[in-house]
Amino acid sequence: MSNIDYQMTLALPLQEVWSFLNDFNNWANCVDGYIHHREITPLQSVWTLKGELGLLEKTIQLHVKRMKTATPYHMVINFSSLQNKLLGKACIYVKDYSKNETKIEATIELKVKGLPNAFVRPILKNILPKMLHQFGQRIKLEILKRQPTPMT
Repeated sequence: MSNIDYQMTLALPLQEVWSFLNDFNNWANCVDGYIHHREITPLQSVWTLKGELGLLEKTIQLHVKRMKTATPYHMVINFSSLQNKLLGKACIYVKDYSKNETKIEATIELKVKGLPNAFVRPILKNILPKMLHQFGQRIKLEILKRQPTPMT
């Protein structure tokens, strides 16, 4: 299993950031390799992604399920390929950072079955931080695009 942590701060109030993140439909297209997704329930969906790893290219479907949490501004998402060869979990925390700033903290755990851990771990350790950083930047841009333009 490989784990990666990510943090970013947005110059926006917590409630605006949370209302965006709270709905998969707002940010699914920010995921690297996103093709489309189909909502099953507000907490479950199936996502189709295209991934590249060197010369290998593969389209996969992930079953994505948001778990209920007891605390506000905290999201836990479990995901697995339909063949259960890729399993993962994402935890997202959204916190007040200062008066009009919000901090997003994310942790992703990912496990690939069927391949030796000694082969998979170095590849994931190299790729996951870059993917998570790009994902965070895409989310940031999407949230900022939805902000009203100040009148001059």
